[in-house]
Amino acid sequence: MNKRIARTLLIVVFFSSFWGNSPAYTQEIELPIVDDTLEATIAENADPDQAFTAEEPTISVDELELLVKPLTVEELSNEAVAWLLLLKEQVQEISNAEIAIKKQNEAIDQQEEATKSLEQAQEDLAKAQEAQKNAAPDSP
Repeated sequence: MNKRIARTLLIVVFFSSFWGNSPAYTQEIELPIVDDTLEATIAENADPDQAFTAEEPTISVDELELLVKPLTVEELSNEAVAWLLLLKEQVQEISNAEIAIKKQNEAIDQQEEATKSLEQAQEDLAKAQEAQKNAAPDSP
């Protein structure tokens, strides 16, 4: 699903840049560019609450292309920001899951180490008890 979101986002940005460069638009607009931080990608006046294509993230690319075709650059910016926020949310969910798995693996490793230590202690105790049985009385 993350690949689908990224692909859709690229399509939205592509259409934004295509229509932004057409002669029908007289003003130049900085389009969102994928960067390390979301804040660096959000257009100044973009409002993701006005986006409608990101409401269904499983939308097919063909349908999305048809939906964004008649949109203005400002509307495309809203859509792109909404998709970026959705993508950020998905990445955060995956990161949280990876962190939980890592913590669980660490706990399992600690339990395994404790089990090994306990088994070693039991072996040492058994050897000591065997040595004590075989030892002569009053010997150290």
